[in-house]
Amino acid sequence: MAWTAALAILVAAAVAGTSLALLNQDPGQASAGTSRTGNGSVGTKTLAELAMAGVVRTQAAQWIARQVSRSAIIECDAVMCGTLYKAGVPTSRVLVISPTAPDPLGGSVIVATPVLRSQFGARLASEYAPAVLASFGRGPLRVDVRVIAPFGAAAYDASVRRDLAARQRAGTALLGLRQIGLARRAATDLAAGRVDARLLVMLPVLAKLHPIKVIRFYGQPPGASPYVPLTGVELSGNDRHAGLTAHAYQRWLVSFFRGQRSVFRPASVTTTASSNGAIVVTVRFALPDPIGLIHQ
Repeated sequence: MAWTAALAILVAAAVAGTSLALLNQDPGQASAGTSRTGNGSVGTKTLAELAMAGVVRTQAAQWIARQVSRSAIIECDAVMCGTLYKAGVPTSRVLVISPTAPDPLGGSVIVATPVLRSQFGARLASEYAPAVLASFGRGPLRVDVRVIAPFGAAAYDASVRRDLAARQRAGTALLGLRQIGLARRAATDLAAGRVDARLLVMLPVLAKLHPIKVIRFYGQPPGASPYVPLTGVELSGNDRHAGLTAHAYQRWLVSFFRGQRSVFRPASVTTTASSNGAIVVTVRFALPDPIGLIHQ
């Protein structure tokens, strides 16, 4: 009968839609923990895992859209790239890695989903992309945002060690500048080399013009490798020794940072009021940080 044929068509369409949705998920995510009920339907545990995998991808994509440099080319599998598009990352910055790609050396950052970890194996972390900028999720659903090492992990690690030593030297040198006021934690971060090289270059330049006070450094991403630096700083929006009104001092700080170009151009510069009414100028740089900026 006609209604029987129509019902068959609807059932077939529903099955096709379910199959397509599952094919669009990471294969490792769809197979791990798959369970079926007695009538052969997909169990709720698998559906929950697929949903969680989508949540983790979205978290990673939103972080990338906010924190990764606009000049960075981001590599990803097809599903992850689609999530990046939805998060607002332009297609011009995204490079889809095909399932047959022999290596992931076409970009500067790679989003290491379960699919790509399966595709490239241990070499993804040990050779191609040793540094983790940020990590989201746990276990088989984990998504890592990694820096690609175009000359291999050994060369990259050597550069990172030199860069860390240079940041420690430059940070320690800033401790002796009377024009820079430092909160205790900020001083500790400087001496340990945890501060981004771009800030280490710019802070003494600021201090030569007017006294500055560093409230804190911030910006450690979740799950980042230990040598990924703090890319943000909070500065006091007023200094009575500067010889400027509070408004003029804030305007000077903001215009200084917003007037920078190229590698020294911050990702964001904002002015806010703290809980006690004091004005704070917050500056943040994008990742990945430029290795070798000050080690010469």
